[in-house]
Amino acid sequence: TTFDCPAGAVTSVLYICGLGYSRVELNGHVLNTLTTAPWTQYAYVNGFSTLDVKDLLLVGEPNRLVVSLGRGWRDRTAFRILKGDDVASDGKVERVVRAKLVATLSTGDSVALSHTGDGKWHAAAGPTTADSVYNGEEYDARVAERLGDGPHNAISPELWSKAAPLDEGDAPAGVMTAWAAPAVTVTDSIAPVALTNPRKGLYVADFGRRLTGVVRLNRMICKEGTRVILRHAEIMQHAGLPDVKTADPAMIYVGELRGARATDVYTCSGRAGGETWQPSLTYHGFRFVEINVTNSGVRPAAALLTALHFHSGVALRTHAHFNSTTLNRMQHLAVSAQQSNLQTIPTDCDQRDERLGWMGDASL
Repeated sequence: TTFDCPAGAVTSVLYICGLGYSRVELNGHVLNTLTTAPWTQYAYVNGFSTLDVKDLLLVGEPNRLVVSLGRGWRDRTAFRILKGDDVASDGKVERVVRAKLVATLSTGDSVALSHTGDGKWHAAAGPTTADSVYNGEEYDARVAERLGDGPHNAISPELWSKAAPLDEGDAPAGVMTAWAAPAVTVTDSIAPVALTNPRKGLYVADFGRRLTGVVRLNRMICKEGTRVILRHAEIMQHAGLPDVKTADPAMIYVGELRGARATDVYTCSGRAGGETWQPSLTYHGFRFVEINVTNSGVRPAAALLTALHFHSGVALRTHAHFNSTTLNRMQHLAVSAQQSNLQTIPTDCDQRDERLGWMGDASL
């Protein structure tokens, strides 16, 4: 949507709930990581984020607010409905957004600059053509170029249509509640410590530590319509794995992921100046990433790849230090594992087809 901002705004706040996962962009600035709403029982409660946007608003020219929606934990193709679930109150539509941007003027008056349902919002099938908590994200940069950031500057404006409010029963019935817990935040950007080329067109990056997040592709030169495929893994193949007859230590091992594909796919637009992209509607637990660049024209190097480690931004309250290097390392691993499993709520794992809210493993 686009909207105008009057002069003299003292404060400007965006209240937004995008289900299941969401990415919010205002005037080209990304406002969040992974989601604007915590994972909840949507039939009973739906959290919303409160975002300070005062310094991002433009006066005298249109402001552009873009929200990308993913299925997240509302993906009914991945998560079975359990007995006793309030299916009707959960809402029929998986991806929904409710938002309101309010400014307080120097006069003390408050004014709504934009809100969903005001008749000015548009919608389109976005460049993320598939997304899944377990399986990853597929993104087509050619679609992104055709869409622009709205019908006002789209190459193909016919792809956009007026956004319509949901009918009663199509949206979750839960009450709206301010999300008081720390938001998901990127805490580290990590370059590979090693990059190998075990097979033609196939590379493996080692980021030197296990983490939760995604991999960003930086300034990638690639051919239009070709794909770059990223598969994530915790370990490499080695002897003794029960489901690998002949281990190849140069290749990643994904057996412990069970049904989760943990794969991101980027379809190139062929932009001359290079292409930069990171998944925004999924996350993975990994140390190693297999990069398939077959026929894409991409020549991987360490500078092409950055791992973004993110989790709920819970501050450390205490610190432990031992005279033993081994004990210090064990303490670091325990804290890192707990942080990686804080994704709006504590989960029991971050890599396979589970990641459920068991309140964290007792062993941590």
